[in-house]
Amino acid sequence: MNDGQFDMSHTVGHVTSAGAILFSWGAVFAGIAVPAVAFLASLMALIWYFTQWYEGKTVQRWLARKNARKIARLTLKLARLSAKELIVNTEIAERGAREVAGDKHGE
Repeated sequence: MNDGQFDMSHTVGHVTSAGAILFSWGAVFAGIAVPAVAFLASLMALIWYFTQWYEGKTVQRWLARKNARKIARLTLKLARLSAKELIVNTEIAERGAREVAGDKHGE
């Protein structure tokens, strides 16, 4: 929903989905429609309801928290790798400086 704002599409979607399920299964039991039509209507309604659930504030908050934790873990991993890279590059530079100093003294 839109933060307390009335949104007609949600109401129409819910009424249409529920109506499609009831009407199609009622038609099947009355012998007017084949079960495939009722199954298709139920499937479409289920997709509508799942979409509404997924877009809800609670699920979006869960996903945001999960993504924030993942970003924090990856940031920490990147910091560790950067620190290791800095240490290795420093050791390489020191080793190179010692070799250059040794070559100058050995000449």
